[in-house]
Amino acid sequence: MLKPYEIADSLCKIADLCLVYAVRCPEGVLLIDAGEDAQFAMAAEALRSAGLELPKYVLITHYHFDHTEAARRWRDLGAKIAISECEAPRVEDGTASRIPCPVDIRLRPDQRITLLGTEITVHAAPGHTPGSLAFDMAIGGERWLFTGDLVMLNLCPGWLGQFSLKDTIATLKRLARLPVDSIGTGHSFIRGDGTGLLVDSLAAAFDGTWIEHLVKHKDQLPGRKLPEGMD
Repeated sequence: MLKPYEIADSLCKIADLCLVYAVRCPEGVLLIDAGEDAQFAMAAEALRSAGLELPKYVLITHYHFDHTEAARRWRDLGAKIAISECEAPRVEDGTASRIPCPVDIRLRPDQRITLLGTEITVHAAPGHTPGSLAFDMAIGGERWLFTGDLVMLNLCPGWLGQFSLKDTIATLKRLARLPVDSIGTGHSFIRGDGTGLLVDSLAAAFDGTWIEHLVKHKDQLPGRKLPEGMD
């Protein structure tokens, strides 16, 4: 059984492969990303063992299956599913999420919404996918930014999918201006130096770190080819 891991006051993770974050808001619980279907039962049990109620909303950073596959399960338990309006069709028809799921809220970049008493700013975060979003909110006295697979703690981007070098760099330049305390990526998190992670990742794009990492892991890339602009 997966035990919930308390990251900060009012924030814990309830799944490990794709991190599913549970945010305790004044009026209920919301999740960042839905996770994989195979993890759903463990994630639901982790919620219960943390003393948290079932989520009322699931905010999805991007359409890849490890972030969306369990969306239908959460929705069947009463959660409303939210994702960018341009990626919603991929979840609804199951071409990306594998399990079709209706989308209740189509999000737009630079939109401010209030859910369960918590104000959330929705930022465009293209790079890993064209419609990726980042969610910016205050949790337990810290400003958190949830960025999906834009970059990882090794300062490198999520290469697979529809990776765009140009979009990733543009997104990092814009998000690095935000005074965030902490960042939750799709597969890890950092507390206390969120803006630093974005700035350092941007520097890594130009100091050879990204190229070195790509060449080392070229076998994992589609067609074994470097992304456009990095060959």
